[in-house]
Amino acid sequence: MKTCFAGNVSIDRIIPCLFLILICASNTLAEGRRTPLQLSITPSICLFKKPAVIGLDLGIPVTNSGSAYGIQCSAGFNKTQGNSYGVQFAGLKTKTGDAGLIQVSGLANEAGGFTGIQLAGFGNSSAANKKFRGIQAGSFLNEAGDSFGIQFSGLVNKAGNFRGIQVAGFGNESAMGKKFRGIQLSSLINEAGDSFGIQVSGLTNIAGDFRGIQLAILGSAANNLRGIQLGGVGNKAGDSLGLQISGLANVGKNCRGIQIGAFNICQTLKGIQIGVLNVVKKGKLLPVMAGFNMSW
Repeated sequence: MKTCFAGNVSIDRIIPCLFLILICASNTLAEGRRTPLQLSITPSICLFKKPAVIGLDLGIPVTNSGSAYGIQCSAGFNKTQGNSYGVQFAGLKTKTGDAGLIQVSGLANEAGGFTGIQLAGFGNSSAANKKFRGIQAGSFLNEAGDSFGIQFSGLVNKAGNFRGIQVAGFGNESAMGKKFRGIQLSSLINEAGDSFGIQVSGLTNIAGDFRGIQLAILGSAANNLRGIQLGGVGNKAGDSLGLQISGLANVGKNCRGIQIGAFNICQTLKGIQIGVLNVVKKGKLLPVMAGFNMSW
């Protein structure tokens, strides 16, 4: 039994007409490279070819749009030639230009500049020559350029200029020659360039011009130290101002402050050494002392 309207027009005829009107309207918008809806089966089988989607972008295995503003969702890959702002969900990977808000993928997220949250089963990447502002969380790897925010990784975090917190199962790296301001926590190794903050590692910490605290089971090394080094085995610094404490050895160049360890060695000292053997190669008193040494 068919439902009829005035003039004996059935609903069976209205539905195809409405569908045709919707397609025509979408095509009209797509001619200006904009559409509120994009549906892709493959990159070549889709409603519109690489449009600017302002609304909903759906892909059965893959999305393939020029740009996306709104919600982008696929069972496999999200791929955007230009920029994407909104929420992106992918079963495997999302790849886009500059992006913002939220990216969630089963495998990986890859973007140019990014502001927001990236969550991935394997890892996240923001372009080295772009800015990252937000949170990256991946099981294995997070990588970003000029960064401000938080990186969580089961294995490694890498960044250029970095301000914030890096937490990794294996290690954290903030590029040497770049600025680091914040906290690095890892089970094995932390590495930072021009530094300011806290490094805590199960094995070792390496830093450039460091100001703050270095704590490691094995030991820490810094080109210049203004702060505290705590190492289970040893610490090494160039010019230092502050405190070095280790179970075995502290090595410095020009030291101002205190060295406490079994063996303490430096070129010049303005301060105190406490240990089994203390060496000040250019000391004003004796260059080698047992137990205690000082110079000014």
